[in-house]
Amino acid sequence: MSASINSPIDLSLYITGAQLVICLFCQAFVLIQTSRTLWHVIKGSAERKQLSPFLIALLAIWLSISISIIPYLVYAIILWRPVPELAGDLRNSYLLFWMGFPVVAPMAVVSIVVAFLTLDRILVLKLLQNYSPRQRKRLFNVFLVVTSVYSIGHYINYLNALKYMPPKAERTTTSLREEVQSLENYTISRIVVAVINFFLGLTFFILLYRHNYDGQAGNSVIYDTPGTRQRRAINKINNQLAVFSILSEVTLGFLNHLLPILVQVILEVNITAILGPYTLTGASIDAAIYSIIYSRSLIRAEKASKAVGLMASNSAHNIQLNRHQSKNASN
Repeated sequence: MSASINSPIDLSLYITGAQLVICLFCQAFVLIQTSRTLWHVIKGSAERKQLSPFLIALLAIWLSISISIIPYLVYAIILWRPVPELAGDLRNSYLLFWMGFPVVAPMAVVSIVVAFLTLDRILVLKLLQNYSPRQRKRLFNVFLVVTSVYSIGHYINYLNALKYMPPKAERTTTSLREEVQSLENYTISRIVVAVINFFLGLTFFILLYRHNYDGQAGNSVIYDTPGTRQRRAINKINNQLAVFSILSEVTLGFLNHLLPILVQVILEVNITAILGPYTLTGASIDAAIYSIIYSRSLIRAEKASKAVGLMASNSAHNIQLNRHQSKNASN
């Protein structure tokens, strides 16, 4: 039977194929861009390293996702066919399963990184100078523990999907993401973390608004020194990156996982079967945009640091010149 693109089922197959290609290009771009950015952060100046470690962790997570998911996308694109039966005859279900195994935890951990990033920015705005590097290091250690436990849980949950797999002699017409998304524990955990991110993000936006308002109104006492100017510039960049991360997590993380449930309950329609891997597409586009913004933010951080350093150098030179002139005048 020939496939017709006029039928909704056939159209969904073409939508899936197009999204797989978009994901592949986005992930390839993320792989190149984030590799360069991380290299500059690790080998770069001290100013670059002053950016939030949770932002760097988020960048590293996106890099690990792109490395692990590109082979999966290439395999899915090569074996894509407009007729599901033809694709099912070609796909090896267990090969598809194990190719997707490395990417499961990093995809879920993104939400955890955003949660700790938001908490870090809340502490910066709330405690100001009292938030020491030692406290941030402790928070980062807690983040590592939570991330490890969360990742192990998702890997165990992923392995439970083996019972949904067909016999080894059979092929499959479904993608691995559909099988994992159908697991109740996976969906619930993503939604719970997304709700936590929503309230943390709301708290962060309120504190950021108050902080900016107090700064413009002159209610906060800030000593104008080169060091404080540099910290304000770096904090501003950190806050802007945090704002983007929170908004993208709410729109591309929370809504992507909540939307299928709402549509299924209200309209009794399986939106995933129609739109294909739209959650993966949203995450790939999000990662590509984030890598661009992060790279530009590093450039801005360096420029701000150089400007502050130049101002400090000129100020020190003027002080020495005034002292020299005063000494000559007294003589």
